Amino acid sequence: MLHRITVALALLVATVLGPPAWAVPDNAHESSGYGGWDCNYGFAKVDQACIAVAVPPNAYLQSGGDSWRCHRGFVARGDACQPVQVPANAYLDQERGRGDWTCHRGFMRAESTCVPIAVPANGYLDGNSVLVRCDRGYAERDKQCVAVVIPANAHPDDDRYGPGWSCDTGYRQLNAECRKINVPRNAYLETRVRSGKGWACERGYRESGDDCIRVVVPEHGFLDSFGTGFLCDRGTRQAGDLCEPIALPANAYLDSAGNDWDCAHGFERVGQRCVAVNVPANAHLDWSGNRWECNRPYRQSGERCVR
Repeated sequence: MLHRITVALALLVATVLGPPAWAVPDNAHESSGYGGWDCNYGFAKVDQACIAVAVPPNAYLQSGGDSWRCHRGFVARGDACQPVQVPANAYLDQERGRGDWTCHRGFMRAESTCVPIAVPANGYLDGNSVLVRCDRGYAERDKQCVAVVIPANAHPDDDRYGPGWSCDTGYRQLNAECRKINVPRNAYLETRVRSGKGWACERGYRESGDDCIRVVVPEHGFLDSFGTGFLCDRGTRQAGDLCEPIALPANAYLDSAGNDWDCAHGFERVGQRCVAVNVPANAHLDWSGNRWECNRPYRQSGERCVR
């Protein structure tokens, strides 16, 4: 009897509420793994139904099967595929997926047409086929390529933002001329930069006006990485033009750089000495070893630790 009542109630609920939300509609199939359902190939999900995808002429179903795309040479306009209007001197360019066209080399886009690019005499199109460059020895002036006047001790270059020429090695630009660089003794030409004097001192020498003078390295010293000054050996420190030995006080050691000293653990620096740290009651040395701090729950009050 109980079984019949249960079945009757189930039939009544199904009649009133309709099929459950997970019921598989027509033109669909159960999804694998997580339950639910997916539309068959060629159908798209609309609310709780699968509606056939209307593929217009000159189109095809995409791999998912629930949308379409126009064939090459056509572009989507609403629900239809219209032919791409390719003007003269252009070609289809649909790699970007928008049904477009690109002008041939030597032409540029002007609204819906391709117009010739005006290339002046002594000029050429660069690699991207749109910008115009001038031949070597010519410079762009008002969309024309005019001959560059090259001064003595110079040569043509390809810098389109410069005068069209560069000075030969050993010379530097001054207005519209190339002046010879006077390299002093113990120096060499510096061609990597255009500013400055055009020369740099050799290692072991430093610049002084228009000359290079020797760097005097004192005893216990050595040339620095630039070669224009000196540093002191470990255990010595610079004092003017000399490297003087460091006098270590008691309970001290050389620091990591080797040109000064620090106090040992439990001592603090006072002038030129290392004095024992006076740790009050209820305190301990901190991480540095040269100061103290109060134990918990004490707090510092002057030179004591109080609750």
